[in-house]
Amino acid sequence: MVYEEIAPSIRLKHYINCFWMIHSPEQVDIMDRTFPDGCQEIIFNLETQVRRDDGKGFFDNPEVELVGQMTRPYNIVTRGRQTFFGVKFFPHSFSAFTHESINDLKDQSIDAHLLLGKEFRYVIERLHYKPSLQHFAHTMEAFFARRLSTERARTYQLVERAVQHLFSDSDIGNIDALAHRLGVSDRYLQQTFKQHVGLTPKQLWKMIRFQRSFRYLSGGDESITDVAYRCGYYDHAHFAHDFKNLAGMTPSQYQSTTLPLNQFFLAPGSRTYLCNYADTYTSF
Repeated sequence: MVYEEIAPSIRLKHYINCFWMIHSPEQVDIMDRTFPDGCQEIIFNLETQVRRDDGKGFFDNPEVELVGQMTRPYNIVTRGRQTFFGVKFFPHSFSAFTHESINDLKDQSIDAHLLLGKEFRYVIERLHYKPSLQHFAHTMEAFFARRLSTERARTYQLVERAVQHLFSDSDIGNIDALAHRLGVSDRYLQQTFKQHVGLTPKQLWKMIRFQRSFRYLSGGDESITDVAYRCGYYDHAHFAHDFKNLAGMTPSQYQSTTLPLNQFFLAPGSRTYLCNYADTYTSF
């Protein structure tokens, strides 16, 4: 399989993290697991059937799916030529393109047409006509540029500042302190954050810390206890508990697990997971 990834234009770089593509010329069946990544995403499953286990059984994902905030891991099975295109947003930025509360999309994978309208069908038709990453990125940028409001709501700006603090300060787990720093009440911050991100600030902070551990676990040069301390956990047990809640496996199990699709997203050069762009997000 081949993985490609490109950054958005300057106009949309504060809203779109990256565009990506995975393609395999051969038909294969793949089993993998997706982890909560703190972001919304639109995925085009072309020539590929994707089934997701919701804990009660497998169901078919839409051909073009809008993936809301996931709070737990999901097992997936794919069948076909494995052609995927994706648009990865930042934790809060998809809310700039819709009037719907992001919190209503939590732990859901819905048909993107339901939220993005009939105009979005034109995007899909163009992608089928010319399935290249550059063409996909150009088409998606044009679509989202038309939907972007020139004036951002004050609540959006507040949440953006909160997200920046969560990325830049590893000790910001005290949400009362974060609210005070932003000049709002804890309750107001919680409400507006859930509306724009679909998570509480505490949940996103835990995901950032959890995903930062991937780079050290994948390297294999440090003990799990060392990784725990490096990522801000109290001890090995604290790290293992939080990791299992979000990954569905222990850190040591993760190190010995093959993830055919996730391996691309977790690679050091990729921007699709929080662990790989957390250090640069605050420069935005």
